[in-house]
Amino acid sequence: MIRVILTQQESTLTKILLGCGNDNLRMLVLDELKKIACGIQIMSTADGVAFHESALMGGYDVLIADRELPNFPGLCTLGILRGMASTTRFILLSSDCSTRAQARDFTNAASLDPTDQAFTEMLRSAITL
Repeated sequence: MIRVILTQQESTLTKILLGCGNDNLRMLVLDELKKIACGIQIMSTADGVAFHESALMGGYDVLIADRELPNFPGLCTLGILRGMASTTRFILLSSDCSTRAQARDFTNAASLDPTDQAFTEMLRSAITL
């Protein structure tokens, strides 16, 4: 697990859990978060099981998961959290249209292709809500 702090004021941080098995995609997301970094603490993992366990422990304001996380898909974590009535903001990263349709079935879930222009706006709105 990687921890990135983009500010010195830990008491007011927005806490984000990022689960992304693809190194290039993880760097893309981290770069976008750095552009809008103001009071953000990011925990990052490349493993689906580690992401799932951390998400279930709670304490995060925003969860961002790659649908294709190794060992445990992000979509499964999203479904389990919504089944537990979790209202934590969740961004599911996927370029697969069928996955986007499945994600829309969950309340308060958004699924975007990380190359879509709306991606940065989704990150910004999730973090500033």
